[in-house]
Amino acid sequence: MKEGLWRAPSEDVHDFTGTRRKRAKVKMRKTWIWFVVAAGLLGGAPARAPASPTDVLELLPVLHSATSPGTWHTEPAPAGTAHAHVVDGAITDWTGASTGFAGTSAYSNGEFIYADHLFDSYGADDGADADRVATVGPVMDAVPQTYRVEPLLQADAPGEFGAPNPYPVDEQYGDAGLQSKADFVEVRVAADDDTVYVLARTSAMTAATDTAVLLLADTTAGSVSRSVPFNSGIGTTKGDVAVLMAQGGGRAIDLATTAETPVAVAVNADGYTNIVEAAIPRALVERADGTLSIAVAAGNYDGGTKAFRTLSGLNANIANVAFRFAEPVRTWFDEQQALSLYAKTIDPFFTSVDVAKLITAASDTFVPGPGYFERIFTSAATISAEGGSEGIFQPYGVYLPAGYGANVPAVPLTFWFHWRGGKAHSAATTIPRFMRDMGDGLGGIVVSPRGRGTSTWYLGKGMADFGEVWNDVTSTFNVDVDRVYISGHSMGGWASYLLPILYPDRFAASFPVSPPVTQGAWTGVDFSGCDGYRYDEYSFCYEWANDSNPRVQHTRKLLENLRNVPIAIYAGGADELVPVGGSIMQAERLAELRYRYRLYLFPTYEHYTPPVVDEWMEGTRYFRQFARDPNPARVSYIRDMPFEQSVEKGPSQYLTPTTGLNFDFDHAYWMSGLVPADMANGRASFDGRTLAKADPSALAVPEAGGPAAPGQSGPYAMSGLAWTANPLAAPALSNGFVVTLAGAVSVQLDTGRMGLDTASTMAGTVTFDHAVTLKLAGAWPSVPAVMVNGVAASPALSGGVLSLSLAPGTSSIFIG
Repeated sequence: MKEGLWRAPSEDVHDFTGTRRKRAKVKMRKTWIWFVVAAGLLGGAPARAPASPTDVLELLPVLHSATSPGTWHTEPAPAGTAHAHVVDGAITDWTGASTGFAGTSAYSNGEFIYADHLFDSYGADDGADADRVATVGPVMDAVPQTYRVEPLLQADAPGEFGAPNPYPVDEQYGDAGLQSKADFVEVRVAADDDTVYVLARTSAMTAATDTAVLLLADTTAGSVSRSVPFNSGIGTTKGDVAVLMAQGGGRAIDLATTAETPVAVAVNADGYTNIVEAAIPRALVERADGTLSIAVAAGNYDGGTKAFRTLSGLNANIANVAFRFAEPVRTWFDEQQALSLYAKTIDPFFTSVDVAKLITAASDTFVPGPGYFERIFTSAATISAEGGSEGIFQPYGVYLPAGYGANVPAVPLTFWFHWRGGKAHSAATTIPRFMRDMGDGLGGIVVSPRGRGTSTWYLGKGMADFGEVWNDVTSTFNVDVDRVYISGHSMGGWASYLLPILYPDRFAASFPVSPPVTQGAWTGVDFSGCDGYRYDEYSFCYEWANDSNPRVQHTRKLLENLRNVPIAIYAGGADELVPVGGSIMQAERLAELRYRYRLYLFPTYEHYTPPVVDEWMEGTRYFRQFARDPNPARVSYIRDMPFEQSVEKGPSQYLTPTTGLNFDFDHAYWMSGLVPADMANGRASFDGRTLAKADPSALAVPEAGGPAAPGQSGPYAMSGLAWTANPLAAPALSNGFVVTLAGAVSVQLDTGRMGLDTASTMAGTVTFDHAVTLKLAGAWPSVPAVMVNGVAASPALSGGVLSLSLAPGTSSIFIG
């Protein structure tokens, strides 16, 4: 199978011996049989009443309609400042702001700006996808809940039964391969009294001769069938003028008379600029009503023939088309483009531009509404590379819930992390109900990062991508930062351990599904000599994946960090890829710690059953219970340096580790600056309580449930722990703290966030196994008197931080 959810399990999470590969394929075929049975036999009680006859199917597992594309509109904003444009290859005179949402447009500072989908420049379909769409399309139109048939055919579900698949096994519809040099990021249009200016920017361009841009202008009424020149391979019934823009100058051709007019063009391939810029006389392309009706496309340029390079075996030599405002939600958002190019036309993608708005520096406010979008952000050059899909412009998926609009209050946010082989839009395409359960069901936003690749395990650049997406999401949308949740399947389930362990103060709860507990797999047992840690070794305890070091990367040793992050785990008893023993042992450790958790054990589920069933309501209901406490009464945190270094290396721990990245996982909540005694191989653990707050973990009580629930098929057995207040204990609050450190030489506490009063006497009890510098940040007006074990100490005060040097052992501290 191709990469993606529905590929053979032996290619998904781990690399296995031949025997296990065969067993995995047999189990996958059984999963598809389960798929068919589940829809009719194992459905849980409905989560909501049906709205229409076909909506009844939406209440069952498996049969779910497609994810709805995002809705949006623009509203007039105050006019911006007009800027003169010079065709010189510089982008500095283009001052408008893109919407940042692919497949949308707006006016900004007198520029009409279209943001395109990234990495969708696959050109024309070869006919096979068109044939499949013609076959399954009418069924999908009549019964929307059969939508998932098409992505299953694209991913070769029949092949998993050993049956022939008459259709191509590709997630994209175009068949040119990714033509990244012609991959639009955006297209901009501006104008002055005499000239229309066009700027097209691509995601990759290593030489000025790489890319050619085509503009068709519909200048007169009527439809005449004509061929479009420049070896484009397409025709038009709308276009009257064709303009080719490329290095060495452009030319406009009147398609009726073949009269040719030179056009000024500048191309800049330096760094990540990647623009083709042109100045076209308005008289050539403007309609009598003062508008432009244009279509714009790109392809690879042949400087010798001054035309598009031929894309072998395809009907058209165009790779990417702009102004596609209605592409359905797909992994690569190229369905309409590919099918239109197969039909040798880009006529469906003409758009209208108001020249008067361009000249008067009109601006819009962009307002996104409910549905699914591709969001585009600018990544750091330090983790980017020219070419392919690794440039500075990166995508993530975002689903906005029903009712979302310009003036909504802060809403919850759920991060979904994809499986190995997945992409940013895999969840929205393949498991559409997740978006609705976690979006509409939780009343919040769902975000699906790309992770800088299909198999980064969210390490190295993948970890950096998470940080960038986090920053963009929280600055773009109105997010309730105390109700941020995380989930994912398979490799994404690992991320649902990894990220809350490293950043516990960012998440209110976690929901890993079929989750490896390390990069690779853990069977649930461990003993000396049972490593399995090299790319060419296996063991009874561990299995590697993508050149991992699974013992070093084991999350079980860091579960203490989840004290304030409840977690619900979905584990399949018949999972052929992620041994259920690992999930059971994770739950055992959480129980030992008396943390809040639930383990949902599905005895019949295999690795792919949860996404096949596509039901997530139990996870949604679990999430709803919790909000983050940004300043909890107790904080536990472990900083493990070998683990931290493994994150910096990326997924390849031995062969090709990433260099130049630095992540300091040294803080959580009101604790920061945790420094191990051994920065190379050490482990520093912190456990601290503020006595100014009541500890909610007074009693841990058992939970149990199953075998099914509304909106969640079974059978399953749920076990876990919940926290409840101890009715017999009335906590006595005081202005003090208790801290235990092991393996550390320095730590800082934020007394304000701990609820401590620096103007009153403060008491602390600290236990260390090393000499430690204890730093207390707060509103200290001057250096206070400090006693340590009854002896006057000499603290230092700098920048509001009081520093104490303390010896190993247990010390009683009095301040004030």
